[in-house]
Amino acid sequence: MVDALCKAGRVEEAVDLVHDMGFRGCPPTSFIYSVLVHTYGVEKRIEDAVATFLEMERNGIKPDVAVYNALITAFCKVNRFQNAFRVIEDMESKGISPNSRTCNIILNSLISIEEYDEAYKIRDGFESVEVHGKETVCPTMHTFSVLINGLCEKGEVSRACVLLEDMIEKGIRPPGSTFGKLRQLLLKEGREDVLEFLVEKMKNLIEEPLWD
Repeated sequence: MVDALCKAGRVEEAVDLVHDMGFRGCPPTSFIYSVLVHTYGVEKRIEDAVATFLEMERNGIKPDVAVYNALITAFCKVNRFQNAFRVIEDMESKGISPNSRTCNIILNSLISIEEYDEAYKIRDGFESVEVHGKETVCPTMHTFSVLINGLCEKGEVSRACVLLEDMIEKGIRPPGSTFGKLRQLLLKEGREDVLEFLVEKMKNLIEEPLWD
């Protein structure tokens, strides 16, 4: 019900419902709080998002990674990345590991405002993490591709090559469009040796041509 109200834009009604749940001896779950924090974040109501998170902790409900990700998203929506990183530090101090979504929230937010340099610098700050017992590679193919394409647009071909190599080593096959763009730039710069090196690295990942 809370989720439906938030999706319908009836946030205040959702908040009243959550408070009623508490009065009736049926405390809201971490999922319900994550919905509220996420909704406030989407609406860029950062103070409300933080207040809801703190209320959750006061009520003795331990936030999970979904709630933390919702709060991180809220800060990223208004480009308050230092606050987002402090949230990550807080969750780690409480024994909650960031997941692949945490990583992509940060990187995609930086990429969306064309902060490619910052995204490039912090990408190694996120390591592969386990989700439901399985290792999840972070960043994902989409994040890698957007970052590589952005660096290509800026003419930073060498950095794009480093990212592509990193992508390959993580076992992620680059989309044909991404590799094709980088290939054209390498050929234009006369760096056939680098192109040959990357193609060799990709041989185990290739099932079909990477470009037309």
